[in-house]
Amino acid sequence: MSQFGSAQARSHFGKRTSGFQGGGRPKAARMSREEELSPSAMAFLEAQLGIKSERPSGSLDLTGGASASKGSEKYGEKPVAWIRIVSYLIDSLIVGLPFAMIAWPAFVAEMDAPMVGPGGKVVGQVAGSAAGELVIWKYLLMYSVLRGIYSIALESSSLQATFGKMMCGLVVTNKQMGKPSLGGVIMRNTLGRLVLNVIPFSIGYWMLAFNPQKKGLHDMMGGTLVCTKGTAPGETFSQVFA
Repeated sequence: MSQFGSAQARSHFGKRTSGFQGGGRPKAARMSREEELSPSAMAFLEAQLGIKSERPSGSLDLTGGASASKGSEKYGEKPVAWIRIVSYLIDSLIVGLPFAMIAWPAFVAEMDAPMVGPGGKVVGQVAGSAAGELVIWKYLLMYSVLRGIYSIALESSSLQATFGKMMCGLVVTNKQMGKPSLGGVIMRNTLGRLVLNVIPFSIGYWMLAFNPQKKGLHDMMGGTLVCTKGTAPGETFSQVFA
């Protein structure tokens, strides 16, 4: 027995053993480079444990890029309807007042311009005539284009909301309550708005009251929602380590 025991001891002398033999670490604890945690999994563990990994200065932070991009995205919590009227009125003032102050002198001059008939005779003013109606439509179109640019620029940005919506605590999202696509924002503020205003009796707006997700016709066309601002959905353990 003593020789067998000594032989067994000699056979393990100076060798790394698996498991807990010879006082070594468990095999599962020794991870190869291929078995190291992904940056997202490491960031998840750091957040859960309340620690911050130490990286050499100048090194590339693989987790910071993902966190920064996610942090710039706004998330929706609950679709809303009537508060949107308040935000719409605020945006109308923000865009409409400066436009009116700049365009009003030119509009008045065009409406007060004389209409010249055959032989160079003045037959009246542009105001009250078919030409006057064209002038009104021209300025309405100019305002609509300006309003569309204003909405698209802000709703497609990291803000995801016009100034009126931000003042009311609202954001524009996609169906998953995340950031909407540029195409969706353009659709809701161009063709969607056009169809919305062409349909009589403001049916496209009244749909907000009866739709479960508080969608107007322009929201349906753009695949968007207008919601109260929420927080980012937290990642679960199974999602990070899947």
